[in-house]
Amino acid sequence: MSKRTFLQRVPLEEARSALLALARPTEPETVATEHAAGRVTAEPLRARLAAPHYRASAMDGIAVRAADTAAAAPDHPVRLPAWLQQEAPGRPACTPVDTGSPMPEWADAVIRIENTTPAGEDFEIRSPASPGQDVRQIGEDVEAGVALFGRGHRLRPVDIGVLLATGVYEITVARRPRIATIATGDEIVEPGTEPRAGDVIEFNSRMLAAFADEWGAE
Repeated sequence: MSKRTFLQRVPLEEARSALLALARPTEPETVATEHAAGRVTAEPLRARLAAPHYRASAMDGIAVRAADTAAAAPDHPVRLPAWLQQEAPGRPACTPVDTGSPMPEWADAVIRIENTTPAGEDFEIRSPASPGQDVRQIGEDVEAGVALFGRGHRLRPVDIGVLLATGVYEITVARRPRIATIATGDEIVEPGTEPRAGDVIEFNSRMLAAFADEWGAE
């Protein structure tokens, strides 16, 4: 190849297309989800568990049957006895819950703590609750089995949160491509060397390696 041909310019898109035509997918590998930020998925990922995976209180307050509060009014409070065994017989009852607490099977609503008045071991309420009020249902955020990410998705920190929250603890990702950078020339000296006239401190390979690391290569 003549010197003139070697120095001939090639349009950027043509050069990119030529390079990509040589590219081949890397082999997949399994990694812990918590260490997968920046990695590229090698297969579609689905939620293993629903989020939340149980009925949960969305507020601090008391868990109740909405029907037991129907008669509550500002001038006619309803008094509900506290039931601490997480289950109640047929009589009206309530039990204190914190945000995120599992809901008792018999309860279908939560009354926020600021809307209740302690009365000994009981609670008084002055407004009725509706079924499902301040209750997080199973799968409210993500349903079990739903597709989360497709193949070829570069995982962000927020994606790691979604995967872990839905019980996906290991994932299959594309192995990082490995590259080598080689600088040539008699005038090149290594960083740390005191250059003489005519010497050029070698920086290009280090700069390209840093870019490659930023883009996900080794």
